[in-house]
Amino acid sequence: MGLEAIMAIRYLARDLPAEYESARRLLSTDLPMTHEEWEHLRGTRRATLQGSGFTVLDYQVDPVDYGRQCDAEHSYLGIEGLWRFAEEQGIKSAAGDPINAAPRNR
Repeated sequence: MGLEAIMAIRYLARDLPAEYESARRLLSTDLPMTHEEWEHLRGTRRATLQGSGFTVLDYQVDPVDYGRQCDAEHSYLGIEGLWRFAEEQGIKSAAGDPINAAPRNR
């Protein structure tokens, strides 16, 4: 896959409904209160990205991995960081980086 193809893809954090509440407690209080609100927010973000010409793929974020990165970077566990983390990890996974990507999360 060429760089142009990777650049046209954006990754969007996703979760499973059964795991949402525990992930919300672990990740951040600025995530929506309910899974339904989360899905609405994801849908809005997906539509915005697609409207800008991107192909949008889901990426399963491991809350523990995300928390570790935030600790290492001394950054806030928030929704903007979660979007960025999903994007970075999705790109690494697509690029075939076996050290920094975990294909199980795709």
